[in-house]
Amino acid sequence: WDTNTIPNKWVGTFKEESTYANGKITLTTSYLWDGSQWAASGKTEFAYDGSGKKLSAIKSIWMVSLWMNTGKTEFSYDAGGNNIRDTHYSWQMMTSEWEVSDKTEYTFQNGEIATAISYDWDKTLPVPGWVNSDKTEYTYNLDGNMTSMSSYDWDGSQWVGLLKMETNYSGSNPISIIIYHWDKVVNPTTGWVYFSKTEETASGSLPNGVLYSVMTDYDWKVNQWVVTGKDTYYYSDQSTSVFDKNAEKDIKVYPN
Repeated sequence: WDTNTIPNKWVGTFKEESTYANGKITLTTSYLWDGSQWAASGKTEFAYDGSGKKLSAIKSIWMVSLWMNTGKTEFSYDAGGNNIRDTHYSWQMMTSEWEVSDKTEYTFQNGEIATAISYDWDKTLPVPGWVNSDKTEYTYNLDGNMTSMSSYDWDGSQWVGLLKMETNYSGSNPISIIIYHWDKVVNPTTGWVYFSKTEETASGSLPNGVLYSVMTDYDWKVNQWVVTGKDTYYYSDQSTSVFDKNAEKDIKVYPN
């Protein structure tokens, strides 16, 4: 919204266009508004196998008069169709070749991601090879809801914890989330120490039928939970015309 013009008006800033084939996205192009027209800034091209599995994604940026490659991801699958590996490459301008940079490998349990381990390609080693980078572990309940997520960094000799999150549910609704940080001095056994939590402390319905839920936040201080704030949510069951689009499963790692 441009307040410097009279009358005020909407001006373009960013645009993204996508191309599809057989229901799969094959090209995404982004543009920036240069003051008079849309100027291409970047694009991602996708390739698939005969069964519709994504094989690669190639990113490029627009450089004056041509597209310049920047990065590529290749996807690998097991016999069950699970995405077990993402391998990333960077484009080398001097040699006009792709150079491998890192990869993430996944294991699955009951169709859900159990571990995600990332590796960096170290070409400075006497024999270039993969070295550990970071790891995330997941657990789920019988309903398929994620109950814990633990992330680690590799310090050169062992895995060192970064953050752990545990979630408890009532049905499919999360009613508490506990965050831990890593401190082997305080907890030499597992390394995980309380940091903060959010939990449902009240819920019900108002006389007009509107439902509510109170989520209270805590910090762990001097070996006890101390209230830091709360949020009250009001909601009701409601039918809408919004189409529930099923998104592809994707790995989400926190912190990033």
